[in-house]
Amino acid sequence: MGSAVNDFAGEFDKQRFQTVDDACKGFGIGSTRRFVMSVAEQIQNPAFLQIWHDNNGKGGAASWYLNKVLLEDVQTGERGHYCCHDNTGKCGAASWYLNKVLLEDVQTGERYLFLCNEWLSLDHDDGKIQSIIPVVDTKETKQFSFLFNEQTRENTTESHLWLSVGLRPEPSNFSRLQRLACCLTLLFLTMISNAMFYGQGTESSQVSLGPLNFSLAGIYISFISLLLTIPVMLMITYLFRKSFHLRKDTAMSDMERLTISNGGDEHTLPWGCQIIAWALVVSAVVLSGFFVILYSMEWGKTKSEEWLLCFFLSFFESMFVMDPLKIIVIATAFAYISRRAKQEKNVVYNKELLLEGIKKKATSPVSYFIDTFRKESSPLNPEIVSKLKVQRKEVLKAEHIFTELILYAVFLTVLYLISFSNRDVQWYYSKQHIEQQLVVSNKQIISMDTMRFENVKSTADFYTWLSDTLVPFVFPKQSYYAENLTAYYRQYLQDQVNFRLGPIRLRQVRAVEINCPVQFWDDDITCYDKYSLVREDDTSYCVGWESGPCVREEAVYNITSAAWKFASAVDIWGLPTTGLHSTYSGGGYLADFGVNFEISRQMLNDLNKYVWIDRKTRAVFTEFTLYNVNENLFVYLSFLCEFPEVGGVLLTPSIQFFRPYQHVGSYGLFVFICEIFILLSFILFMVRMIITICKEGVRFLKEMWNVFDLFIVILFFIGFIMYVGRCVMINKNMDAFHKNIYKFVNFGHLATWDEMLNVVIAILIFLTTIRLMRVLNYSTRVTQLATVLSHVAKDLFGCFTLFFIVYMAFVGFGHLIFGRHLVTYKTLLVSVTTITNAIIGKNSIDDLFVTAPVLGHIYYFLFVLFVIWILMTMLCATLNMGIREVRKKSVALPTPYGILNLTSNLCNQVIASVLMLNPKHHSNVKENQSVGNFSEVINYQTKDLDLKDLFIDEFHPSQNFLYDKPKKKKIILNAPQCHYIQKKEI
Repeated sequence: MGSAVNDFAGEFDKQRFQTVDDACKGFGIGSTRRFVMSVAEQIQNPAFLQIWHDNNGKGGAASWYLNKVLLEDVQTGERGHYCCHDNTGKCGAASWYLNKVLLEDVQTGERYLFLCNEWLSLDHDDGKIQSIIPVVDTKETKQFSFLFNEQTRENTTESHLWLSVGLRPEPSNFSRLQRLACCLTLLFLTMISNAMFYGQGTESSQVSLGPLNFSLAGIYISFISLLLTIPVMLMITYLFRKSFHLRKDTAMSDMERLTISNGGDEHTLPWGCQIIAWALVVSAVVLSGFFVILYSMEWGKTKSEEWLLCFFLSFFESMFVMDPLKIIVIATAFAYISRRAKQEKNVVYNKELLLEGIKKKATSPVSYFIDTFRKESSPLNPEIVSKLKVQRKEVLKAEHIFTELILYAVFLTVLYLISFSNRDVQWYYSKQHIEQQLVVSNKQIISMDTMRFENVKSTADFYTWLSDTLVPFVFPKQSYYAENLTAYYRQYLQDQVNFRLGPIRLRQVRAVEINCPVQFWDDDITCYDKYSLVREDDTSYCVGWESGPCVREEAVYNITSAAWKFASAVDIWGLPTTGLHSTYSGGGYLADFGVNFEISRQMLNDLNKYVWIDRKTRAVFTEFTLYNVNENLFVYLSFLCEFPEVGGVLLTPSIQFFRPYQHVGSYGLFVFICEIFILLSFILFMVRMIITICKEGVRFLKEMWNVFDLFIVILFFIGFIMYVGRCVMINKNMDAFHKNIYKFVNFGHLATWDEMLNVVIAILIFLTTIRLMRVLNYSTRVTQLATVLSHVAKDLFGCFTLFFIVYMAFVGFGHLIFGRHLVTYKTLLVSVTTITNAIIGKNSIDDLFVTAPVLGHIYYFLFVLFVIWILMTMLCATLNMGIREVRKKSVALPTPYGILNLTSNLCNQVIASVLMLNPKHHSNVKENQSVGNFSEVINYQTKDLDLKDLFIDEFHPSQNFLYDKPKKKKIILNAPQCHYIQKKEI
């Protein structure tokens, strides 16, 4: 930890700076170091305190968590007590957060408080590593806020059972092992208490959150079970805290041997009470585990999972509710009852031994020589501090980028896992299988039932496909082995893999009748308007499209009577659908088939008989839903046949896969945990952004990456709302299906909603992946790319403008000349796609040359000449010019401290730590460090002297040295000072 650990300097009145040492290396987290020094005069009425550190920390040991430092005047009994707040600085920062310093005179009882409450750090607050702290009035220390904060801080590290395992104060009698044993005991006692009470009450309503089901009874049981464990835990913790600890003298430090009382909790119980406490721990763990196993033998899988959830609730209640509530209540009660500053627990020393040791050290020439040549502690030079600030900023920037890169990589990985959980590579094969059965024709087999959807060219072909292909496949009667299927297996398709959810539905949308705009004959001719969402036929008819009123017995004797009645999109949960010719509404005339082969065939024959598809028909949707039990997969199939006003049939098959039950099995639970992680990450990201916006205001929007982050947050909110909406729609659809499995339930809107959600997730993944460039902005390679683009921005804008003009000229020409002949130029949008494909090398020019042999060749030659050769070459030349200029400027710039330097230092530290594990190597290194550190003192004082004549072989007894003469040791004399050095063994 450098000099900040080994040197502690303070100034009281006119006291000289002194360096003290307790033979301990560093200030560990929660540690307390005690120092003893002598002064010439008694310290009286201090006005201020000056304190600093030398910013000499390295790596993770640079952060200083200083709890207590004790300074005592042995002759007068005056003592200074310094208490410092927890250091919340980042690892690697030579930072110190100083809360307060307390000076106390033991004889008179006078106390002086110095409040700092600021960072002594290069990278916090004002960037200073020293501070002058004035004394505080004692009235301020009796305020409620001061008492509450101090008591809360102390109880958090001492009384919180879970946090105190890592944040335990060093002087506490309650060891980490004992605290960990209490945590284990609490877990087992909570498990057995939950098992005893679980399932005894009445069933209550549950709330589902992913794979987890919460109930009011479960929450009540978890809370009561936690309360039952409190008496046992209080007894065990009391025995551990108050029991006396046996320690060998060899394990005690010099300061501990000189200490009569360290001011901590008194050991009021004998050492044997620890044995009782450990016996209670072992008994509670063993007995609880044994009876939990017995209970689990009576439970099934479902009840065991519910009990486990109840146990976790108790665990989180203990960590986040009970212990924090206990800390707040105790701190509040103490602040109200006490109404005075908390008296620090004084440490009582054996003053006779202290005086004897100090006198012995004072008469020792070794101590005198070391104190003489030791560098005096003083604040760093401001110029050095400025240089350290610059270096520190570079290191902090590299550490921040490295940490952000690791966290961002984890975040992206989890986000990718969530997105891929909505998709499966097996879906392609499932879609291919369905297409081969219904859509794509099998040219190797020629028979009556080979009509596929892609072969439909007329209304008659459509009825043939329904009758000979779709109905036999959806309602099988026999297996592949010509065996009759039972009623259960008839619910599956002919492949015996996909389960049918309800019947098939035919939905027709119709145009309205209008007067013909042009009359060629005297007789009236009936014309029908183009279909549009705002003008469609929504009239209910009788069978055969006859106007009402309908015969009352029609619904009884004709199973197709409902097919002639209009149903709105709201009633059937329909959504508008876009085909090749137009966009159609979600409502229409519905013909729901039965749930078996005979009824479906009869209904199909009646529809054909009464001409359900006529001149007013503009589109017919064939819709049904499948469920693959093996893959937990829903398949929504929609086959759209458009009958445009110009004649013919336009076909659009649609097979959509979605997985409504996301959290099934162990992988589903893993996905649910990932979703919770992403949600919490975005909440933290959003809070951080809100804080930044509040600080910067409108300036926040001036940076491009901030706007980018804001768009990501908005997109995440949209995705979250859509995710919740999908869960609601899934529950609603499945409830409707379970109410009547023979009724058609529309899953089309759910499939479309799921597709939209995946689009939002895909865009979110794209943007978050692009945002990785912001993390990598430290790299000169990445910044050079942005610099090149900004450097040639004006030239690029001119090139792109010229490119766009020429590009659109070829698009318009191709659409006007070839649009009536080629599908690749039928619309402007399709023409843009065709030209873009030609630029990237995906050409489709065979049909172009066949349709227009001369004009097609000229058109394509000019396109290649102007667009690909001239314009693309201009763009490349512009970018090359910018790259050359940026490279010239970047050569003179220094290389910044980056991730490679940081990782190299980390690897060196790891290797050094591994080498230190070797005892032999560790002892050699320790000896080298000891001699090396002392050599620094000599070099500092005698750097201009010639020491070759200053060696002597032995001492004279009259020199009164207080140590025995060691072997192979020499003295270096440099009048009027001398140094004592141990010669290294060779």
